[in-house]
Amino acid sequence: MGLAFGVILETWLSCIHNKPKLEVNLTVCFAYLTFYIAELPQIHVSGILAIVFLGIYMTRMGKAQISAESETAVHNVWQQIGFMAECLIFVLSGIMLGYTARTDDIVTFGNFGKSLVLYIFLHIIRLSLLIVVLPCMKSSGYPIQIEHTYLLTWGALRGALGMFLSLILMGNPNVDRRISTIILFHTSFIALMTLVINGNTTGMLVEKFRLAKESSTSKKFMWMFIERVSLHSQLK
Repeated sequence: MGLAFGVILETWLSCIHNKPKLEVNLTVCFAYLTFYIAELPQIHVSGILAIVFLGIYMTRMGKAQISAESETAVHNVWQQIGFMAECLIFVLSGIMLGYTARTDDIVTFGNFGKSLVLYIFLHIIRLSLLIVVLPCMKSSGYPIQIEHTYLLTWGALRGALGMFLSLILMGNPNVDRRISTIILFHTSFIALMTLVINGNTTGMLVEKFRLAKESSTSKKFMWMFIERVSLHSQLK
């Protein structure tokens, strides 16, 4: 579904040139249209996953059809939409979890322990999958080493997408309310842990494995450039 709409959007964008408003509106409308049609009862597929495939296709193939004059506008609009959507998802998840967990007795030490175990297992599963596909990634042309798999495992944050799927599950009347609330609790807690722990320690991991591309020579030239710019501004 997402790939089909990606092909249509790419074809449509190829017929437009230097029209930022039209190009921005097309990308936004196709995103909503893809989600709406995917969620129709006659089709009954995941709308959010259809959006993900649409985004992957546009990043890989369709992005080249956006004119250079419109690229900044498209980027800025989608950046704001993404920021507002993530904030809304986190707020709604917190409200739903706070309202239902209090009545269903979800917030317990047992559930916190299960969330911690799930947090650890998610990292083990991701690392295992990355090691399995490591030869394929090496053959794709990118110089990926085992240290990069560690970074990809630790730096992968779980947040808005998983919580959004949990909210959709809570709105499904065919799923037991307590089960959907427990899923939202575990998803929210794991997202919180990845933001607090992984997000604040990824930089340390990059330095430990020396994956930063900036060398001592480039740092030295950068400081020389900054000193010259500062001296030039003082002379003025």
